[in-house]
Amino acid sequence: MTAQQMSWDDLQYFLAVAQTGQLSRAAYALQSSHVTVSRHIDRLEQAIGVALFHRGPKGYALTTAGLQLRDFVEKLEADTSRLPALLSGVPSDIVGPLRLNMPEGMCNFFCAQILPEFRRKFPKLALEIAAIQQLAVFTPNATDISIVLDPPKSSLYHSEKIADYSLRVFGANAYLDAHEPITSRADFLAHPFIGYIDSMVFMPSLDYLVEVAPKLRATLQCSSIFSQLKAVRHGLGLAVLPDFLASRYSDIRPVLGDSVALQRSYWTACRSDLRHAPRESVVIEEMIRSIRARAALLLGATLEPGDPLTGPLSDSPAG
Repeated sequence: MTAQQMSWDDLQYFLAVAQTGQLSRAAYALQSSHVTVSRHIDRLEQAIGVALFHRGPKGYALTTAGLQLRDFVEKLEADTSRLPALLSGVPSDIVGPLRLNMPEGMCNFFCAQILPEFRRKFPKLALEIAAIQQLAVFTPNATDISIVLDPPKSSLYHSEKIADYSLRVFGANAYLDAHEPITSRADFLAHPFIGYIDSMVFMPSLDYLVEVAPKLRATLQCSSIFSQLKAVRHGLGLAVLPDFLASRYSDIRPVLGDSVALQRSYWTACRSDLRHAPRESVVIEEMIRSIRARAALLLGATLEPGDPLTGPLSDSPAG
């Protein structure tokens, strides 16, 4: 037998003896017999032409050549154990705690549409998902990855546009059916509107109403997009809502259709030095890829029955 003809079996038996120091312990670990273990060791030594162990009454002690081979085989075994992850495209070092911060609406979308696949992709991540209200002036922490509406302007942070999403004016079916048809933007001034708290709107991207009608003001102001959604479903007025959230409910509908459609964008944000860290880089790329793959939903594509975001059609306004 030549060195080129060494089998992986021989190396496994060698490593077991090198790590335990005794044939009997190696045999137990490999669920084999000490005779079989001894035969593999002898065959390996014959193949490479050097002694790998000093045999003694207290067990097997590695020779210099044995020490070198042990280090080589241990590294080979470690590399082999990472092979399935490598072939699946998931690096083996994607482990440990990681916090993802995102606005309420995107958090809902992410958990319903992306999280199951994300968990399968990164099973060893100790994941924290923090839903932040869109009104917050958000600055990513040093170790966090965030999705934001307005990317930080500081050079300390790295931002990348992920995808656009669409918003329209929505009202409850019962509310709209009980009032005169709305045929123009000017008609909005005759209806109560629900929106963000004026004094807390620090980001230009959240100043929706000025785009709908210049003189339009919210008569009911809520800091949470889900509170606004709930108020609309209760028939308390009209509101600008993301299509990917509002379209899951059959008891509300868009007003004036696409003629008052707005568009905003989601961005990733993290510390600049974090963007190219091996672990974070892989996670960010997967977040961008998985969200972009569903970009049509963010832009108001019709959701099919049974989609995770559709929800039960009988969902009541109080639900």
